[in-house]
Amino acid sequence: MVHMIFNQTMKTDDCYEGAMIRQIEPLIEQQDADAVYKYLNTGGWVTEFAVTRAFEEELAKFFGVKHALVCTSGTAALFIAVSSLDIKFSYVAVPNLTMIAAPNVVRLAQCNPQLVDICSNNLCMDISKINKPVSFSRRSDNIKAMIYTPLNGRSGNMADVVSFCRDNNIFLIEDACQAFGSKQAGKYLGTFGDIGVFSLTPHKLITTGQGGVLVTDDDVLYNRMVKIKDFGRVSAGVDVHDTMGYNFKFTDLQATLGLSQLKTIAQRIEKKKQILAWYTHYLEYGSVLPFGKQNVPWFIDIIVPTKEDRCALMDYLRNENIGSRVFYPPISSQAVYAGYHGGGVSQDISYRGLWLPSSLSLTEDQVAHICACINAFGSTK
Repeated sequence: MVHMIFNQTMKTDDCYEGAMIRQIEPLIEQQDADAVYKYLNTGGWVTEFAVTRAFEEELAKFFGVKHALVCTSGTAALFIAVSSLDIKFSYVAVPNLTMIAAPNVVRLAQCNPQLVDICSNNLCMDISKINKPVSFSRRSDNIKAMIYTPLNGRSGNMADVVSFCRDNNIFLIEDACQAFGSKQAGKYLGTFGDIGVFSLTPHKLITTGQGGVLVTDDDVLYNRMVKIKDFGRVSAGVDVHDTMGYNFKFTDLQATLGLSQLKTIAQRIEKKKQILAWYTHYLEYGSVLPFGKQNVPWFIDIIVPTKEDRCALMDYLRNENIGSRVFYPPISSQAVYAGYHGGGVSQDISYRGLWLPSSLSLTEDQVAHICACINAFGSTK
């Protein structure tokens, strides 16, 4: 389905009856479809080639970095990032509240994740807790890298994070998959560390269906990542391999869509901020954690008093044809991480948090309706 939404208006009377307001859906505009159609008629080989290089160049310009590298997914990008550090069998600090891809890639890269609790005011890793015993009673002097996640476009003080990593000789990977477009002190999140990672899945700010982006200013790390992405080849298209590598290549078809979407990035950022402003204006029940003026929300989130309230609110919204999504469970609660410990803040917040409808196609009328339903639910509490 092709959406044209930036100037869309909808009548209140026909907005909701029988129509589901999904928690999230991608925005693919007519110009995106036209760009892909045009590319398919050029006779290109579809796989990664010149258009992919052009997309990487535009991404590097956008983020203000020396190098950008695209690959198959954000998860693959995280794996490439960790693998490029050459720290096998070391420990990597990971927030206890994040998508499970982060600790999984640490293990896949033959390293060991250490789960660290989060700060309640921004849902990001609490670096002050790294110096305390965490998973399996290991300590920070065993940690060789950190995956710092600006969850939902928010971040802690990145100057403090960078200083901590520098002072402790720790590589900093920013898992900025939910923070495309967010800044701090005028600098894009994802560009403070040694490597930044972004995602291009359908529920992100721009999408290529699947896809990941790595950014860095470090020539050595960039060259390692290029090899890991492409079978460990000594050079592109040559079947001589001097290091371990895999097939994480992108496609020009995806790059065509990405280049088109990147042209509307300013409008997308402003629309997300507008959606947040509407929610802030209309919502009375629960609490929405504050976003900074330079933050771009991935999803609009709400924290309710109890886990039971969250379940009831989800059911209430579902009956009103409004989609929502629960926060990630703490990593330490997942069966595959039995025996790991991650702290109480992440557990408390996780079970009270709900992501509300956040599509770029939302109108003010729709947000007002969603908030009216939430407020009505809250009035019964």
